Amino acid sequence: MCKKKLYAACAAIVMAVALVTFFPVTGTAGNLEPSAAPGPTMKTLDELTPAWSRFVQSPDRLQLALSMGGDVWLDKTTGLVWAMPGQYEHTWGGAHYNCLVSSVGGVWGWRLPTVEELASIGRSTNVWGFQQSTNYSFWTSTTAPDPSDGTAAYFVGFYFEPALNEIMINYLQGDYKTKAYKTWCVRGGHGYDGK
Repeated sequence: MCKKKLYAACAAIVMAVALVTFFPVTGTAGNLEPSAAPGPTMKTLDELTPAWSRFVQSPDRLQLALSMGGDVWLDKTTGLVWAMPGQYEHTWGGAHYNCLVSSVGGVWGWRLPTVEELASIGRSTNVWGFQQSTNYSFWTSTTAPDPSDGTAAYFVGFYFEPALNEIMINYLQGDYKTKAYKTWCVRGGHGYDGK
């Protein structure tokens, strides 16, 4: 008698699963048809806005990111967020670590910028208080190709141009990772791992 009840219960379960699988309930999802024909998804080359046209000229390029607290600046051209440049010099590994453990504005996730990202800050308003007749050199996360053993990385040198009230790139070159330069931490963007 028990086996018959067990078989009957199993058969009922199998039938319920089969009904739900092969005859799904309709009407609960609403109308799935689009309300109008889809619009065009392709644009001509004339309709595309080139990326370089997004460049925001000084002094409107940098915006103080008050929501983060502290001296943190949003670059409206690149979308990157920059902390204040570091005052102390570190080796390349120390520069990475300095950004890694930073919690500027009460947030984590700072990193050493790539050479392209750091170079992009050139020709921006001097909101960081760079002084005239002083050269400022900062590490990037980008390993230099020469020498090929990975012992060198790029750094970027800046200077302040008072006539424009802008910081300018003075040089961009590689040096051994054991040398000491300042750090300038960034958030956002994609970056890439330094080696």
